[in-house]
Amino acid sequence: MSYNFNENEYNNEGRFNNDDELGRLMNPDKTEETTIMRRSMEISRKQRQIRQKGLLLIRLRGLLRFLITLLILYFTYRLMTAAKWYLPKDTINSYEIKRIQIVGNKITPTYKIVTSISDIELPHKPIYMINTDEFSRKISALDAVKKVYIKRLWAPARIIIYVEEREPVLTIAPSKDVTPIAYFSKDGKLVGRDYLPLPKEYNPILVLSYGNQNDDYTKWSKDKVLSIEKLAKTLEKSSGEKVQYIDMRKPEDIYVKLTSIKIRIGEIDGNTYNRIKDIKSILKKTESFEKKIKYIDLSWDESKYLKLGQDEETNDEQTIQQPVVEEKDGNSTD
Repeated sequence: MSYNFNENEYNNEGRFNNDDELGRLMNPDKTEETTIMRRSMEISRKQRQIRQKGLLLIRLRGLLRFLITLLILYFTYRLMTAAKWYLPKDTINSYEIKRIQIVGNKITPTYKIVTSISDIELPHKPIYMINTDEFSRKISALDAVKKVYIKRLWAPARIIIYVEEREPVLTIAPSKDVTPIAYFSKDGKLVGRDYLPLPKEYNPILVLSYGNQNDDYTKWSKDKVLSIEKLAKTLEKSSGEKVQYIDMRKPEDIYVKLTSIKIRIGEIDGNTYNRIKDIKSILKKTESFEKKIKYIDLSWDESKYLKLGQDEETNDEQTIQQPVVEEKDGNSTD
């Protein structure tokens, strides 16, 4: 190994400036090792300083995260326990419109809904912790209510009650001139007069019934309600006219009043829809009659009759004043 040195390593007298310089010349390998060790120690020292600074930064960041977490927890607690989360104790009984909102009750009176939940004691809890199951159960117990959904809101704390009501398909009255006393929904539920009159947007079929022993509508099943609805819709589709009412005061002798004429159906059985399928063609033929038609008799399977007489609101056959006109196989004979 060679070692290069410059002239600065000598003094004016041609000697080395110090023993180290002489040592480097005498022992070049050892000198290089010493230099490397010094550099390594310097690098290690700087790495330790960097690690110490990094550790300090990590600790500072951890402390900062801890402080931020404490602040978040504090403000969350203050937010969750704020007064705007709580309903006043008398919210239900006083029925504050800003605190309780009822949506969708077109048939059920608002006071009935409020009354149904008036005995519920509100706990002193934030609105998000109040169990609304009891609200839903009590409101759903009302006859006209089908389903209930309750939404809880805050700032200020309030409740929105969404009501889905039973859709009316039939109304019941003892006479066409009397206000209906009850209605049936699609699911066969009988709803009483407390929920009447119905809003104008509903147009159920009027059914006349006395509700006596022979025709106790309170015992009608869902299937019977749907069969009456089907009969009315079939007649409207076949005739092109609106059903005014269905007279079921004599269940074995049913009459249906269309816009222009009354039809005698008799008892609803398996052949009823076969008997009424030609109603439109029969109505056209009645337009040429000059005499007053009391009703069209479709109660027979093989024959169809036109009863002539005064159009009176009675099913008494003794009121017929004109001869009977019989229509067989679509051909009319006097």
